[in-house]
Amino acid sequence: MSLLLSAMFRRTLPSTVASYGAAFASLVGTLVVGGLFTLVIWQREGTLVQTGSDVHPFVFANPLYALSWS
Repeated sequence: MSLLLSAMFRRTLPSTVASYGAAFASLVGTLVVGGLFTLVIWQREGTLVQTGSDVHPFVFANPLYALSWS
């Protein structure tokens, strides 16, 4: 991602800021969107408690989720 942004911006500061912004957006974005999809799954099942593997697969792309279970 940083190499792509570095080639696009051709300057150090804008590419660094964009790289950090993209990393932060993907970290927070996967957690928020996956959490919302998980709530939709729980609502369709009629339960508001996590049971087993009732987590949306999009959450697994987030490294914070992996750290919380180790």
